[in-house]
Amino acid sequence: MGNYINMYLVPMTQAIMVMVSRIVGLLQTENDLWVELTGAPGRYGAEEGGEPMWKFMNGTMKARYPEGIPQIDKAIANYLVEHRDRLEAGTGQAVPTTWLSQLDTDRARRWIFDHRDKIWAMFYGSRRLSH
Repeated sequence: MGNYINMYLVPMTQAIMVMVSRIVGLLQTENDLWVELTGAPGRYGAEEGGEPMWKFMNGTMKARYPEGIPQIDKAIANYLVEHRDRLEAGTGQAVPTTWLSQLDTDRARRWIFDHRDKIWAMFYGSRRLSH
């Protein structure tokens, strides 16, 4: 059984992951073109956090002050907590959470606003904002 796993399943899984990465890369390239043309990705599923995160981050990037960022709904809060390790590594600061490991939305508004350029770069690279 061990040989079967090592000789067949592991290489097959690795090959599948390479192909999935290529497909996601192609979809993101296509989305770059859609953003240039229409201001929004054509396929939100290929973006970090899908459509809710895309719209949230676009609104956040356009805000002039922390209170101006969009509402942090449950989907956004869960996504940020789920990817906390990566966000903390990229920003150099802890994601504000409660003792129950839920997003502290009051403190999070300021944290997100202060780190929005880094968060955008982590999620969308050098892609421009939508119109």
